[in-house]
Amino acid sequence: MIGKIIKSENFRATLKYVLQKEKGELIGGNMGGRSVNELSDEFLLIRGLRPNLKKACSHIILSIPHRDDYHEHLDDERFTEIAERWLEEMGYSGSQYAIARHHDTNHEHLHIIANRIRPDGSVVPDSFDHTRSQVVTRKLEHEFELEPTPCANEKIAQRLRAEGIEVTVSDRKSPTQRQTHHESGKPSVKEQLQEAIDRASRDKPTMTQLIGRLQRQGVKVHPTFSTKGLFREAIAFELDGVKIAGNKLGKAYSFPGLQRKRGVSYECDRDMKAIKKAAVGELIPQRQRKKKPQIELD
Repeated sequence: MIGKIIKSENFRATLKYVLQKEKGELIGGNMGGRSVNELSDEFLLIRGLRPNLKKACSHIILSIPHRDDYHEHLDDERFTEIAERWLEEMGYSGSQYAIARHHDTNHEHLHIIANRIRPDGSVVPDSFDHTRSQVVTRKLEHEFELEPTPCANEKIAQRLRAEGIEVTVSDRKSPTQRQTHHESGKPSVKEQLQEAIDRASRDKPTMTQLIGRLQRQGVKVHPTFSTKGLFREAIAFELDGVKIAGNKLGKAYSFPGLQRKRGVSYECDRDMKAIKKAAVGELIPQRQRKKKPQIELD
């Protein structure tokens, strides 16, 4: 079982992605709401206890194996039990959470949206949470008799062996962007994103046009919103699963830089609809050119 943790500022945008996606369904949680708006309002009530905490929304994805020769299966009740145990072991006891299951891929997986702020105003710590999650998922695999996943390193394996859980260590490491570039001979993701943005902004388009063009090149656009749903005029880009903030690509690729240095035109009233769509992963349709009327010749 693999656990992925994503922390963000925006509960509503996360809920929209998780619950409004095709073949997604809410299967568990400890909240009264069922819709995006109802759940978002509940989360924000507690979120208001710690207004200075930047990233209060935890989005956790738990997935189990699917291969040509093996497919692991869990029913909703069992998968929910595992999700709740994960939350407990990671310190989310008492926190608000909602659990949804997606059926859009062959490998079974679910999404947990949890509040890092507890009802008493305390905060779930996130120090070394990716490492701690590996320990917890290995323990849950052992307890629920799931196929074991190799540990990322020997240190994690030693912690588990000390508790009587026999594990293996993966001999694979995720390549860095520089390694990927060197080994494949292709430009790095950073360079590919810069090139894609340069190409999409060559004729000084509107922000709506730029987002649509990038999406059609396979680039995901991630605008940043505050906890109150206000656009922060900050943007990130994602290609092949690698997400990079615009200002990390260079001054010309931050949201203000796109306007000043690349000539992209931004008007809030005109472009906000596209920005909000991009935030929840919706595609911006390509504008159809009007055909010139044909002139009939006598």
